[in-house]
Amino acid sequence: MDCGCNISRTVAGTEMKFALSLTLPGSLTMDDVDFTAVFYFYPGRTQPIPKAEMERQDDGTYVCIVDTSRLGYGNTLKCQVTVGVPDASCEDGIRTEIITLDTGEYIDHGLRNGTVGQA
Repeated sequence: MDCGCNISRTVAGTEMKFALSLTLPGSLTMDDVDFTAVFYFYPGRTQPIPKAEMERQDDGTYVCIVDTSRLGYGNTLKCQVTVGVPDASCEDGIRTEIITLDTGEYIDHGLRNGTVGQA
């Protein structure tokens, strides 16, 4: 929805909700592993969100809130998920898997898709 207002671009950020779902080996679910999602435009400014700060939707999906004001001005929002998968063949019993995702969300001046007044 467009508000039809002549608004200058002073918005520094917005909160965006993402549902994170991972396909894990064997019968593991997201409840069984530790993970952190790191959202960024550029590697220098990031917002890490550990599993403990996410809301569990079900055993296969966790929801997190990304505050784009922490990320500066950007482009397409990216996410890197680091997962600790139990693995007896690893010295500490945990194998680290890193997955990089493109969220498909374009952020301009802190606004989703660069528009004011749209949901």
